[in-house]
Amino acid sequence: MVGAALSREFIAHECAPTEIKFFFRSHESVFYPSYWSFVDKLITFFNVRQSASGWCLRELFLHDPMEAQSVMRYWVLVILVTVLSAAGFGQSPLSADASGSHIVAAVQKMTAALESVEGFRCEADIRYYRNGKADKRFIFTLHAETQESVSLTFSRPYPGVKVVYRQGDDKLTIKPFKFLPIISFSLSIDNPLVKSPSGQRIDHCTIEYLITFLRENGELISKRASEYREGKERLEFICWAKDYTNEKELNRYRVVVLKENWFPSRVERYNQHNLPIETISFKNYTIDLLP
Repeated sequence: MVGAALSREFIAHECAPTEIKFFFRSHESVFYPSYWSFVDKLITFFNVRQSASGWCLRELFLHDPMEAQSVMRYWVLVILVTVLSAAGFGQSPLSADASGSHIVAAVQKMTAALESVEGFRCEADIRYYRNGKADKRFIFTLHAETQESVSLTFSRPYPGVKVVYRQGDDKLTIKPFKFLPIISFSLSIDNPLVKSPSGQRIDHCTIEYLITFLRENGELISKRASEYREGKERLEFICWAKDYTNEKELNRYRVVVLKENWFPSRVERYNQHNLPIETISFKNYTIDLLP
């Protein structure tokens, strides 16, 4: 028996009010020192130095180590499940129909949130992929002003360059020098020079376009297999929708939404072979509500 291989001799040594150290002496012990170190930390973690449960736990580790390992596995599993549940993402995926309806409802809340603001500002980080491998990266500050005016001020790869356009216009204004804002020129919004590496027009990189796109794909999202998970502070869903650019094929989207303001914090797009096309992160929102 493993228990017989262990000497029953041990020394309990008090090092601090909330910890107990055990020093085991055995000529035939099959346990590594790291095992006993974990035992010590486990007892310390639960602060069971003087409690009855602490005494039982201590005796179990001493006299039946194999059973102790089973107990350890059980409690580790309980702790993991508790932590994941608290985060809100330990839930099982809903059925396809239920997920689709939950996603459509979430998009409706996102639409209502967008319609309730006068303007907002955030930082955007877009990463593009080529054949599944990271390719180009753009970082800019997105400022949606009143009267449907939108500006993008780049910090990468064109530091200081500012692009301004008005929703519905077929031209945009580029200010290439931050220190000389008087210098500017106009380009067609369809000019390849101002399209993204994945072929998107620059006005398709905004939050308003994203939410509108998801809303218009609501029927397709409801019919296709999808996933939906909701936590205390955010929710995320995975769905199939049309191609963001030319709508010739379906793409898979993963969207994370902040429940604080119902604005997206991350969007990922994949092709039908599950290769990444682009990822977009939004952070540091400043939102001006309508009066």
